[in-house]
Amino acid sequence: MALFVPAAIGSVLFLAFLFGSKKGPSDAAIKKEVEAMTPEQQAALKATAAAAEAKDWLLAIASAVKTQSPTVLRELAAKMQAAGMKEGAADLLELAAKLEKPPTPAGQAPPTLAKPPTTATKPKPKPTTKPPTTKPPTTAPVLPKPTPTPTPKPTADGAKRQQAGTLKSHLATAVRYKEDRTKVAAYQKANSLLNDGMYGPGTARSFWTIYKIVPVNPYYWSKSTASKDMAAYQAFLDTIKADSPSKAAEVDKLKKTVGK
Repeated sequence: MALFVPAAIGSVLFLAFLFGSKKGPSDAAIKKEVEAMTPEQQAALKATAAAAEAKDWLLAIASAVKTQSPTVLRELAAKMQAAGMKEGAADLLELAAKLEKPPTPAGQAPPTLAKPPTTATKPKPKPTTKPPTTKPPTTAPVLPKPTPTPTPKPTADGAKRQQAGTLKSHLATAVRYKEDRTKVAAYQKANSLLNDGMYGPGTARSFWTIYKIVPVNPYYWSKSTASKDMAAYQAFLDTIKADSPSKAAEVDKLKKTVGK
């Protein structure tokens, strides 16, 4: 399995998966592309390929953006177009084009046009004498009474984040198959996920991709694609470690119990 080969070789294999078309770059170009990446970008590349293979396009897009590689963005866009995801593919191509634009040289100011010389001189106005003015008597200003500051109401984003934290606490202590699926379904609906009440890998990933909350491992896996889905989820957990090294110990514990 590609996840258990050395990092550099594994990254090449994952990138080769993205560059599966005949029009893609050569093996030498792929190797050069990977070797130029940072460890964080290589981890994001692994997650991109694994998520694309599992057709988890939301995670694939988020991971591809972290690679900062126009080539990876274009190759993922091609796969998404082939899968019918034309709108998401167009966004990736636009971002790839922006990343390839050369930076604007610093310290250069736009040219300005010099003002044309004037030949005519305006006559100076004659000084006028102003009549003396008398200041009205000053009175102490009347200050308005302070009004109490209303207590701010929680925003919609704040309420959703609180809902996510409550659901995680519930899932961390619930018995599998006896969890409150009504709570799971309400969270899925609030975050535009598949609203089936089943706590699977897609719902678990959303805790980190939306709220940066380390999730509880999924309860349910598809029987037909369980091994692929688990491999993609393991790669997703690696991206959490790359994004936030302080979460490494917590994530390592999760990786030992995926699918158990």
